[in-house]
Amino acid sequence: MNLRRLKAEPLSEFKKLTIGEFLMKNICVIGAGGTGQCFAADMSLAGHAVSIYDDRKDRRDEIRQAGGITLTGGGRTGTAHPRVCDSAEQALDGAELVVVCAVAHRHETLAKTCAAHLRDGQTLLISAGSGASLLFDREIRAARRLSAEQTHDVTLGELEGNLYPCRRTHPARIFMAFPPARRMVAALPAVDTPRLQAALDGILETSPASNVLETALNSPNVVIHLMASMLNLGAVEQSHGEYRLYETGLTPGVLAMLDAMNMEKERLFAAWGWTPRSPMGHMRHVARQDAFPELNAFRSLIGPTDAKHRYLTEDASTCVCLMADTGRLAEVETPLADSLLLLAGALHGRDYAHEGRTLASLGLGNLSKDMVNARLRG
Repeated sequence: MNLRRLKAEPLSEFKKLTIGEFLMKNICVIGAGGTGQCFAADMSLAGHAVSIYDDRKDRRDEIRQAGGITLTGGGRTGTAHPRVCDSAEQALDGAELVVVCAVAHRHETLAKTCAAHLRDGQTLLISAGSGASLLFDREIRAARRLSAEQTHDVTLGELEGNLYPCRRTHPARIFMAFPPARRMVAALPAVDTPRLQAALDGILETSPASNVLETALNSPNVVIHLMASMLNLGAVEQSHGEYRLYETGLTPGVLAMLDAMNMEKERLFAAWGWTPRSPMGHMRHVARQDAFPELNAFRSLIGPTDAKHRYLTEDASTCVCLMADTGRLAEVETPLADSLLLLAGALHGRDYAHEGRTLASLGLGNLSKDMVNARLRG
C-alpha cells in the first residue's frame, strides 16, 4: 500500500493501516505555532496521517510555501508533509485524535471554532491544557444544545505541560530539543482517563493524573516561567531578543525563589488532595552548566525575548492566576503567586487576578472545593 498516496487523501477516506505492529492513526493538529508544527511534523515522520489547521492564514501559508515542515534537533528529523487545511471542519473530518497546540488566550476561540465539528468517538488532547478542557466541554454542549443532564462522547483530555521543548526558528522550520518522555494526562471527567490513555497509545507514553486541574497546575511552567522571567527581566530586555533563560538565568538566588514557589504549590495541592510533581530536580540539572551535556539543546532555547513574551503574559493570565484562585477557595495563602500577578499586572497594565483564567471563567465559580473535585472526577 502506498503511504504517500494515502497522505494526500482527506482523512475521512483513510482506512486503518497496520505495518507490522504499528497502527497508523488519523491525527488532526489544531494550531500551527511552534508546538503544533513540531507535533504535526513528528507524527507525519512517524508514519501517521496528519492534518493541521490554524485560524491564522499566514501560518497555513508558510507551511505550503515551504513545501512542508522541516524538523531539526534531538528527535526525528526531516521534512514532513502534513495536510494543511483551511477550515476546522476540513481538518477534523475523520480524525481519531485531535491535539490542540495553542497559547492559552486562544483556547476559547479555538473551542468555539471546533465545537460544532467534533464528533462522538473522537479524542481531543490539549497541550498544555491549563484547564481548557472545561472550555471545550462548554462549547460542545452549547453547539449541541445539551442540557446539564445530557452527555457527549468526545473524550476530552489535558497534558501536564507542553508536548515538546521546541522553537520555531524560521517559517515552517522547527527545532526540537528532545522528544517527549512519559507524560501525565487527565481526562474531563477523570473517569475517562483510561480511555484517553488508550487513544494516545502509540503516540505518547502516559501516566494518569487525578484530574485536569492537577495537570494544569503541575505544569513545570507554573513554577518556573513567570518567577524566573521577572527575576531576570533586566537581562531579558538587554538581550535584544536573544535571552536564554535556561542557559544563564538559573542562578542560586533564582533557584531559591523557584523552590519557594514550588513549596507554595505543594501546600495548595495538599489542601486539594492532589499529587504535586516538582520540576526542581530537572532545573538543578539544567543549571549545572558543567554537567549533563544532554541538556545543552534545552539550555540553548531562546526565551523570554522581551517583557511581553508569553513566559510572562501567558503564565500570569493562566496558571499562576488559577493557582492563586484555587488557593482562595481552599483557604490556602499563595503570597508568591499573588505578588507575581501584581508585578506582572503593573508591568503590562492589566489586572491579571480578575482578567485571567479563574475557576469562574472555567464554569466552576459557584462550587465548593469538594464540589469542584467531584465535577472533575465525574
